[in-house]
Amino acid sequence: MRARIGLLALVIVLSLEATACDDLSRLVDPGTPAPTETLFSEVVRLDVTKTASATPTAGGTAKTPSPPSPIGKRAFIVGTEGNGLNGRAGPSLSQEVKATFAEGSSVRLVEGPVEADGFTWWRAEGEGGSAWVASKWLQIEAAPSPAAPSSTPSPPNPTEAP
Repeated sequence: MRARIGLLALVIVLSLEATACDDLSRLVDPGTPAPTETLFSEVVRLDVTKTASATPTAGGTAKTPSPPSPIGKRAFIVGTEGNGLNGRAGPSLSQEVKATFAEGSSVRLVEGPVEADGFTWWRAEGEGGSAWVASKWLQIEAAPSPAAPSSTPSPPNPTEAP
């Protein structure tokens, strides 16, 4: 009797499996992934999204660190062909000339940058006074490396003047 019930149960299970497979083949297009593959893809996609949003950044994008500001650093006047660099009352070519800085002299950058008239302007203080100068004629002094002794860099050869 037990053998008959076991055999009957086996026949029922096998026939249910065959019916289920037959029903699935009618419902699912052969080109469509099986339901377990779709479910797995969804889980992976959700995990990736969750991981990506776990460390949000301001505005939703990663920012590249800005280079250190040259404010307070020394810069040399270069490229004026010996004519010196005109310092202006404001960051524009239309501003009056307020000071002239000699070629090779050093200035300290105290304000800026301001973009105007196709130049990047910095307010500089030096022996010639305090005025706005275009960065095209400045060589900003680099911070000395820890291994090298600090020395005063010599300005490059002049090529053009403002």
